[in-house]
Amino acid sequence: MRFFILLALSLSVLSCNNNDDQNLPDCSLVDCAINDLNLELISASSGENLFENGTLTEEELTITIIETSDEVPLMLYQDILNIPLASYVDGPSQITYQISTNEELLFEVSFYSEPDTATNVCCPNTLIENISFGDTTIEVVNEALFSYKVFLDL
Repeated sequence: MRFFILLALSLSVLSCNNNDDQNLPDCSLVDCAINDLNLELISASSGENLFENGTLTEEELTITIIETSDEVPLMLYQDILNIPLASYVDGPSQITYQISTNEELLFEVSFYSEPDTATNVCCPNTLIENISFGDTTIEVVNEALFSYKVFLDL
């Protein structure tokens, strides 16, 4: 009888699979969405959208991460500037974007970013907190969707 108990116990221990890689989902077909910072750039004097009135164009804007000197891709949709809010660095960090034209710095926006791979392996969430525009005048349109009006003297 002891032989059968020992045999059953040995088989159960030997049959355990300790390969954690097999437990991960296949993420090859997943297309992850990234939070965007949605900015409507407004003339402080006239109240007009600066893209709508031709003061600014998408081609003349550059967005640079101060911490890495990398350029960030931007997209203009219905005259609202969309900037991806990914962390672009490993681990928790404070990120500062410089938004400028060919001639001058328009404004800076900074935020705290922390990747969260524990809750979603294929599409890690990025925690975004403490968005700050420094001395630039803004109006919050929808804080949960990172949507703001930015008033510039142009």
